[in-house]
Amino acid sequence: MPNPLIWFAGIAAVIYLVYRFVRTRDWRYAVVFTGIGVTYVPWLLYPERTMFQFYTIAMLPFVLLALTFALRDVAGAHHTDLYRRLSGQRMVLVFLLVATVLSAFWYPIVTGMPVPYDFWRAHNWLPGWV
Repeated sequence: MPNPLIWFAGIAAVIYLVYRFVRTRDWRYAVVFTGIGVTYVPWLLYPERTMFQFYTIAMLPFVLLALTFALRDVAGAHHTDLYRRLSGQRMVLVFLLVATVLSAFWYPIVTGMPVPYDFWRAHNWLPGWV
């Protein structure tokens, strides 16, 4: 089970990178899209097959790259005013702190440690996760 914050924010970051690519035509964004496309599109050819979450692990490096690009933009460039840059950097730090706390929360489940049933149920945030 991956960190939900990283995956959901990563999906939002990929969508944001589509917008940025249309505006700037930066080749680095195209590399991220190519990686995601190469790892995801083949599964669209077989809609009758079940796709388990661990199949998407090949996409993780590209999702993290997209998230990194998006967080870099949130943090602000060097030429932006000081208030904008500091508030953006604080937002990025809060995001990273929450992601770290959630990673610690999910660690026992990810590593397969024996846990109490109530602890396991606390990780089932959406009905489809059971």
